[in-house]
Amino acid sequence: MLSARERQERSAASLERHFWQELHRSLVERKPNLDQNLSVKNGLIFYKNRWYIPKDKKLQMEILADTHDSKVAGHFGQFKTLERVKNNFFWPNMDKDVEEYVRSCDSCQRNKTSRHKKFGMLQPLEIPYRPWTSISMDFIVGLPESSGFTKIWVIVDRFSKMAHYIPLPTLNKTEDLAKLFLKEVWRLHGLPDDIVSDRDSRFISHFWQSLMSLLNVKLKMSTSFHPQTDGQTERVNQTLEHYLRSYCSYQQDDWAELLPLAEYAYNSAVSESTKVSAFYANYGYEPRTNWPAPKEGVEWNNPASEVMISQWESIWQAMNASLGKARLRMARWYDAHTLAPPEIKPGDEVMLDRRNVQTKRPLGKLDQKKMGPFKVLEAIGTRAYKLSLPPQMGIHPVFHVSLLEPYRAPVDPERRVPPPEAEEIEGEQNWVVREDATWEPWEHLKKSAEEALRDFHMRYPKKPKDKRIVGV
Repeated sequence: MLSARERQERSAASLERHFWQELHRSLVERKPNLDQNLSVKNGLIFYKNRWYIPKDKKLQMEILADTHDSKVAGHFGQFKTLERVKNNFFWPNMDKDVEEYVRSCDSCQRNKTSRHKKFGMLQPLEIPYRPWTSISMDFIVGLPESSGFTKIWVIVDRFSKMAHYIPLPTLNKTEDLAKLFLKEVWRLHGLPDDIVSDRDSRFISHFWQSLMSLLNVKLKMSTSFHPQTDGQTERVNQTLEHYLRSYCSYQQDDWAELLPLAEYAYNSAVSESTKVSAFYANYGYEPRTNWPAPKEGVEWNNPASEVMISQWESIWQAMNASLGKARLRMARWYDAHTLAPPEIKPGDEVMLDRRNVQTKRPLGKLDQKKMGPFKVLEAIGTRAYKLSLPPQMGIHPVFHVSLLEPYRAPVDPERRVPPPEAEEIEGEQNWVVREDATWEPWEHLKKSAEEALRDFHMRYPKKPKDKRIVGV
């Protein structure tokens, strides 16, 4: 009993055979009103001296595989592949078939660099309403030892841009960070509403997350390998590193002593975003740097508290406007180099940029550009997606859209895509399992599968089995 699909395929094949028989007969009899580009040679139909290929998808896929996938073809792009096919063959809508074949080539998607602008327009974080309600933090690590310290904890107020530089030893517990947070931030500025950071192991630890939850501080962590989320602290890190390069000794062992001066220099400098210094934004006046002697007869009076508060509020309002302009300017500059993200839905398959994933291949330059395809589990916000990754990868499964590329699966059922090679990640072989089932000969099964085959036939003894399977 044939299925409806099989009956439809047989009917289409019968019509195709009838069409070719009639076309061949008409060309042999030289009937009028035929395309002058068609001809018959040795019983074959030609179009402009090229083989006219019938509407046989299996044959067309073989031709495209030879002219695109083979080692002498080189996996070139649409134009070169089409020209190579056109040298010998012709069939209607051939250019569209070549375009679809090349765009859905698994090897090309895995190994070629994307030529379009990266996906994802910039979505700047909301502007805080006053100083120290929203802060960002990051670490500068790998520094030479200075007074027992090898790291710097950089904490920045997102509104006033004031920064604190805290030296840390090589080994420090998350509990120690909590005490320093109490001393350097909470004591001086009060508790923030939220903290922006990357996914450092200390920030994703159970202790830190539980502590911030009890303090009602919201944690805003970046997606994997997307520094734009915490771009402010990254920029402050660069400024601090530039300062230390300029003033540390040749042995680079005195940078810890320079941190207070570096912090003062940064906080007393006018910010390009706010148009005032971080010191002025927080305290309402500029710090004295050259310590001039007071003049005789000049009275120094402190302003009344109401005047001070009014002055601060006016400063903050002006800063908010400046930050808003800087936010729009930053987004316009960033968006000029990006594309609107593609439509990605849960259940879709995407390729993941491999630049941040270390494999065991000898040379990264010859390694694949992208990994996958991986299934999208859910959308996280409007610019990030959670993927179904092998647990051995050991990375956070949420990625910004700029690191993803929609996977184009072949639409033609006659085209078979070989499974990708295993990637050795963290010392283990990881395979991408495809869901399409195929019949495979005994020779394709390794010895490791024999036990699974025996278990299968023990469970289903009536199923057909290869006579070489023993022990069942």
